[in-house]
Amino acid sequence: MTSENYTNKDINKSVIEMKMDNLSPEYLFEVEKLFYAQRDAQDYDTAINTANYLINASIKYFGENHPQTGFAYLARARYYTEIIIPDLAKKDLDIVYKIYEQNKENLDLKNNILYSYVNYYSNIEEYYEAIKYLYKALGDKQDTAFAYKTYGQIYSNMRANGKAKKYFNKYYSTIENSKENKNIELFEYHLLMAMLYQNEKAIDIFKEELNKAEEILKTYNNSRPDLEILLNIEKVQYFLDTKEFNEALNLLKKNKKLIYKYGQKYQKTNIIQQFIDCYKDQKNLFKFNLYARKMNNFYNSLPSDSLLFLTLAEKQIDLYRTIGKIEEANKYAQNALNKLEPVKEYVPKLYGKFLRKAAEIKLQEENTAEAQIYLEQAIESYKKTIPEESFEFYEIYQSYGNLSNTNENKTEAENYYKKADSILKILKK
Repeated sequence: MTSENYTNKDINKSVIEMKMDNLSPEYLFEVEKLFYAQRDAQDYDTAINTANYLINASIKYFGENHPQTGFAYLARARYYTEIIIPDLAKKDLDIVYKIYEQNKENLDLKNNILYSYVNYYSNIEEYYEAIKYLYKALGDKQDTAFAYKTYGQIYSNMRANGKAKKYFNKYYSTIENSKENKNIELFEYHLLMAMLYQNEKAIDIFKEELNKAEEILKTYNNSRPDLEILLNIEKVQYFLDTKEFNEALNLLKKNKKLIYKYGQKYQKTNIIQQFIDCYKDQKNLFKFNLYARKMNNFYNSLPSDSLLFLTLAEKQIDLYRTIGKIEEANKYAQNALNKLEPVKEYVPKLYGKFLRKAAEIKLQEENTAEAQIYLEQAIESYKKTIPEESFEFYEIYQSYGNLSNTNENKTEAENYYKKADSILKILKK
């Protein structure tokens, strides 16, 4: 029986009924393809059933320590990584690593598990760990365009802009002399540089890089809507930074049409996130809550232990603090901390971030005693995972400075602000 004989309907029926009487490598390959299609479509309830079936069927057909069983566990690990269930993702990744140790000749499994660790640590914002695994995954291919781009992206996410620029410059030098896909690579380079300068709030250079990306896009004569979608996402951010909200909304509506016609299904939830960002920056609480409810409908379709909702919780905290609704901000902060508490050993950086946010809320209430407690807990959580010259310590020393100011200790506040500024200088180098 060839793989063409299997249909999604057949596989779905087998998944529902957990039938495993007609297993074959071709059949399991089709099951795996179906899982990734379901995940890409954000059909998560169905995808997890397919992943569980794939693991059980692979164990039955290949055995517990076979590389193909490793790939089955890897599929589920990627699912847990994407919706941020850190403990379950790490458990599956560690199972795959043990399978790899018994099949070290299988380089495909080795590369997949290492890059999966990179994605896992990147998703939970543990970027120092992500870099370690990226180095292992690249092996003797450290000096390639892909390597430079990926290192640059991780350092950019860390706000270590100095290192990010160095890697992006190497990326540019490598692709400049390339013949294959040169324009697309250059488009990506300028978009990545735009995002980096957006982080720095260097608005003019941010705009210059967007213009360079747009010039490259014009050479495709509207034949690359996928690239136009990516460019529009960054252009919307530019309009938000320059407070041109009408321009941002008009472009958002245009991008929404492009995404619904040409885009990936996950981009439909991303566009809702951008509407949320726009109305947050406008302090338009009614429209913000309208789109937040749409986002919550998506989050409610996920397993209850998913931490993906934190992306919205952070925006809700920031908005309610800005408009002075402190009780609402505190509610979202406490809800986030309660969700993080059972898995805080896996996500010390995320846990520290929301402890710091809780501290800032208490400072806004002028409750300095509780603010002090939260800051101490946050710094303790950070120290488990990141060095002091990181952006998170810049933020926390800023918070300590604010605390000292509230306590009218100007000298202490100045010392904390100086420590924060010194970290910022290191990150820019």
